[in-house]
Amino acid sequence: MRLERKFVSGAVVDDAALGPRQIRILLSDPTPDRVKDVMRPEGCILDDYLKNPIVLADHDPTQPIGTAKVEITAAGVTALIDFAPEGISEKADEYCALYKAGVLKGASPGYNPVEVEPLKSGGRIIKKWQLWEISLVSIPCNQNALAVQRSAGNAKEANWKVGASRNLPLGADDAWDPEAARKSIFEHANFDGDAPDTTFARKGFLVYDATNPDNTSSYQEPFAQVIDGRLVAMPGGIKAAIARLAETEIPDDVAAKARDVLENYEGKMTTAAPETKTKPKLEIKSLYDVGSLALLLNELGYIQWTAEYEAELDGDGSTLPKQLLDAMKLLGDALIAMTVEEVEELLRIAGGVEDKGEGKSSAAPFVKALHAAQAKAGRKFSTKNETTIRDACKAIAAGHDQTKAGHDALVQLLDGDDAEDVDDTEDKAIAQSTKSARLRRVDFLQRQAG
Repeated sequence: MRLERKFVSGAVVDDAALGPRQIRILLSDPTPDRVKDVMRPEGCILDDYLKNPIVLADHDPTQPIGTAKVEITAAGVTALIDFAPEGISEKADEYCALYKAGVLKGASPGYNPVEVEPLKSGGRIIKKWQLWEISLVSIPCNQNALAVQRSAGNAKEANWKVGASRNLPLGADDAWDPEAARKSIFEHANFDGDAPDTTFARKGFLVYDATNPDNTSSYQEPFAQVIDGRLVAMPGGIKAAIARLAETEIPDDVAAKARDVLENYEGKMTTAAPETKTKPKLEIKSLYDVGSLALLLNELGYIQWTAEYEAELDGDGSTLPKQLLDAMKLLGDALIAMTVEEVEELLRIAGGVEDKGEGKSSAAPFVKALHAAQAKAGRKFSTKNETTIRDACKAIAAGHDQTKAGHDALVQLLDGDDAEDVDDTEDKAIAQSTKSARLRRVDFLQRQAG
């Protein structure tokens, strides 16, 4: 023997003959269900069920919510359900309210198939089956297995709205317990008191029924939980709400808004997803530091050049250029040392350098070249190289002197008699503008030569 379940859903019909804690459900009819199975009503065997006519919440044996009287006809198997008296079971009170309000409509029999015949089109004909238990569920397999009657006057037209907050902090735990989440929200919102905070409550649920916001059964599809006094959107809750949204009986426009909320959190979950690597994370940041130090050296070189140029023009014997040059040498040594260290470390992490202990390593050729450059850093130039560099400096200086002489001659020419012979004010302005342009050009050439 084995237990099978059929999850079955339909219109709710008001019936004045039913009590305030009674509903009538259709467990099974001769139509194919969603897996193409057909359960013949006349094949239902009640012997075992009548010994304990229990009704469960979602097939959970620890959550009994009522009892049932089953009736078998050619049209189907129906059950009149009596929920446990009010106040005895919080779960029974919750399900009674949900079914009375028309929020939930599904039912599901737990049964043992006794005689089964396969169908050529797929599925089975279940000719005989033993009913073991009845459950009220949110997603039935037989789309006709629904609550078909409830007491008149107890149901209101639902006004579904999306009250979910889009700005809740995102939790890190993927585990999800919807009942614990519901409880944490309602407790924090003081639903046990006289003035529940409905504004807070609806932030943690995907949708709620605005016709009765003070009733906990009006809040559906929790996706958040109160943790340390804060309402936190939980990844597991978001995934569960996404999976259930298509089966939630709410208007299309409300479903679209709810989907938009979930997509918003999906985007956040994707952005916040932690990196997973099989290898240790490469220390790229240290190479950025190497680049920053190189940029600093380059900037210092420009400052040293301008200081030397200014000292030469002023002829004041300033020692600033030499001080900056000394600083460049120190910074250059530091740059070489940092490059060697960080590149070698990067290659070691990536598997390009084998650590042999005692500070030795099987370094790649590039790292060896860096070590060689580091060893040469700070050495004096050879006599031949020093002579060549000095000759180049003298040539640059001579060119600079010639450019400066030309500059001085041009200034004297522009400041001479030719400029004073111009009487017209407009012509004087043109002459002055030409003079300024020529001076800027000479200054530019002088800088290029320097």
